[in-house]
Amino acid sequence: MNAKRHFLVILAGSLIPAIVLLIWATTPATAQMDRSQQGLRIACQNFPPHKIEHPADDLKGLDIEILETVFGDAGWPLTIEYFPFARALRSAQEGLYDANCGCSFSEERAPHFLFSDVMGHIEVGLFTRADGSIPAIGDIVDLEDKTVGVVAGYVLNQELEQAGLVPITPHDNLQAYKMLVAGRFEYLYSYRHTIDYIAHQDGRAGALRFQSLRATPYYFCVSRKAPDAQAIIDRFNSGFRKLMERGTVKDIRRRYFGRPSS
Repeated sequence: MNAKRHFLVILAGSLIPAIVLLIWATTPATAQMDRSQQGLRIACQNFPPHKIEHPADDLKGLDIEILETVFGDAGWPLTIEYFPFARALRSAQEGLYDANCGCSFSEERAPHFLFSDVMGHIEVGLFTRADGSIPAIGDIVDLEDKTVGVVAGYVLNQELEQAGLVPITPHDNLQAYKMLVAGRFEYLYSYRHTIDYIAHQDGRAGALRFQSLRATPYYFCVSRKAPDAQAIIDRFNSGFRKLMERGTVKDIRRRYFGRPSS
């Protein structure tokens, strides 16, 4: 073998392992190994009982517990930081964070996020006291001449006002719950899980009736600017399905409502 051919053989022998290493380094498995070191940064918004910025006990929020369990099983440490919703969504959209902890789908968001399997549903409807005989309502326009409460500042408040109603507006969900229980208004227009959680914490889970008017699915939303966005979504989806199969998701939800909830 002449010197030139000998040199080429040595060069090829040294390059092949490097090429193999490069291919291995760009596989999803390596992305997972990187995340086990780098972790996952998630921008979130306070929305009890799904996400609780300042938990009074060990209940961090049912969605936060799901995220921590899924990625904990994968060995990916999480850093979760709270902001007002618009800022939390924008921070993930711009790639300052890897994901938002939960958002609904929209055509406007689709170019900026990958959406996981459905994490749950946000139900909106009317609460009444269980000990009364207040009739069911088909739509909020049927609340004319009824007394109805809604938390001040919510988009739900705007919906009632646009329907020509003048609601009573407590300043937060706890006050709204107490006013309904005290009979200050007949109906409370609110988010099901939020009031269910307060009633469960108050030991009065059966004190209210709920009539659902709509339910919107929500998702774990991964920024398309994350270099391994698809790997993150795939990891969440596979882990979430395992939690569903094991009954872990039902167990988590039962801690917040005293029963499984969608």
